[in-house]
Amino acid sequence: MTLAAIGLRNLLDRPARSGLAVSGVAVACAAWVVLVGVSSGLERSWVDSLRQQGTDMLAVQRRTVDILTATLDAGLASRLASVAGVTSVAGELVDLVELETGDVLLVSGWQEGSHLWRSQPVLRGRLPGPDEPDGAAIGLAVAEALRKDVGDAIEVAGRAFRVTGILGETAVRSPRLVILPLQALQEALGKEGKVTVFSLQVAHAGDGAAVADLRARLSAAFPTLSFSPADHVAEADTVLRLLRAFAWGTSTVALALAVILVVNTLLMSVMERTREIGVLSAVGWSQGRVAALLIGEGILVTLTGGVLGASMGLGGLALLARLPRTAGVLITHVTAATVVQVAAAALALGALASGYPAWRAARMPPVDALRNE
Repeated sequence: MTLAAIGLRNLLDRPARSGLAVSGVAVACAAWVVLVGVSSGLERSWVDSLRQQGTDMLAVQRRTVDILTATLDAGLASRLASVAGVTSVAGELVDLVELETGDVLLVSGWQEGSHLWRSQPVLRGRLPGPDEPDGAAIGLAVAEALRKDVGDAIEVAGRAFRVTGILGETAVRSPRLVILPLQALQEALGKEGKVTVFSLQVAHAGDGAAVADLRARLSAAFPTLSFSPADHVAEADTVLRLLRAFAWGTSTVALALAVILVVNTLLMSVMERTREIGVLSAVGWSQGRVAALLIGEGILVTLTGGVLGASMGLGGLALLARLPRTAGVLITHVTAATVVQVAAAALALGALASGYPAWRAARMPPVDALRNE
């Protein structure tokens, strides 16, 4: 009988304790997949939307914790556009608004005639025209959740707007987005003349050296602003960094608790199998082979829990993407690297958790072990 077969038999002989350890590992790995999947999804959706909008660089208020809370003077747009290398500047006002239905929507006001409008493919209807200050384009998830279609009215911040177009799911950073003319949203929110961010298009966007030089000149000319290339905007947002840190921190705590469960399971197994271990040593098993048996059992527990946990995590993310309250708000994304990380963590967890129990079993004198009843 191989070591793997013996280890599997030993675990199956104690189903309740082994199941508890596997469940602990599974919950920890599932939490890892869900938390990392949500934080990665938010970052990726933001970057992808900026690319689709044609944004090369984002200008935000320096040292702001959350971009949504920042306010900038909209008049800075003309000054930014005058800098050599900047080809287009668009101001954008962004806020989260709760409707009377309880739905929370991301509302964005876009400057008339800016490149932001030109990037949006419309599923039905059309984008608001320059003579429609009360027009609105809404994401598909908003239309479905609120049962709105082209021509219907939607109330945002106490002001009524008329839906002129429905945007496809891939059109915007969130299918729960409502896009309004900038001036109309400024008036509705009481933020006349203010924007949240500036979206910049630059010359030679593919030239890293040219972009770095432009960024340096912009930072020198506008010390109150922070300039980030579109591919790195998520790193500049403190809230997203905190969310990423929270995801990894919570996953680490969950994995630490799983280690304790596995250690307890294997230690109890060693105590209950003292005589069996003594017999194995007496018939010629080396200390290394006895230790390998316990380590193999630990890895088998954590790998099983890792596979189960990864499946639970992926299922949880799929569920979050479909729930009415979170669909379109929580954007999820899991890469192959995340799955590899979970597998590697499960292996490392098994080796770490089984280290001390394996050492105890290998160091057990055969005579004393055989004397134990």
